[in-house]
Amino acid sequence: MADAIETFRQGKYALSLVLLEKEIQVNQEDPNLYYHFALACFHTSNFKKCVTVIQDLLKKFPRYIEIDRCNKVLIFSLIQLKDWKAADQELKKRLSISPNDTVYLSFSAHVFEKMHRIQDAISLHRKILNFNSENASSLNNLGYLLLTESENISKEQLAEAIQYIKKALQLSPKNPAYLDSFGALLSKTGNKDAAIRAIEKALALAPDHTELLNHLSKLQKQA
Repeated sequence: MADAIETFRQGKYALSLVLLEKEIQVNQEDPNLYYHFALACFHTSNFKKCVTVIQDLLKKFPRYIEIDRCNKVLIFSLIQLKDWKAADQELKKRLSISPNDTVYLSFSAHVFEKMHRIQDAISLHRKILNFNSENASSLNNLGYLLLTESENISKEQLAEAIQYIKKALQLSPKNPAYLDSFGALLSKTGNKDAAIRAIEKALALAPDHTELLNHLSKLQKQA
């Protein structure tokens, strides 16, 4: 078992999958094996298998010490699978127990956004910022949602979006997602050339990001 987990810790996830699976066949009563096997599945992008393993672990070992991390890996995997309904159901369970857990709140805001429940997502980001006014992710996401939720944005919403997006960038100036939001902000205020430069800067940091490429292409057509 030690060799299998050590292989995982070394970042050799594909190899650790094989070793951990063999260990589980020999010892089916060790939750650590299931946990690390699920993580290895996650790191190799086998999210469906990760969900299955975590669900099995939670059923067999409800008192496992890493139960909270297991639930978060489960939900994150469902998000990666774009199974918004299942993720939402799991999040409701978790938030009924831990209503102020900012990780679960952030996951839920993301799921709400993907389910087109924009006002619910906005409300959750505001709640997160009440706990931590410098949560850069929620600052950025809240600013972007305020900026894009409708074509006819009010002056008050625009001012609020500017405040949040700029603060997120101050906290993390090289984050591609925040630069993307800044580009959207510049575009919304009519500064297309500066918006293009912001997106190009984001792409320099994340050159294979499809969404950034799409945003740049749209801006270039509008310029």
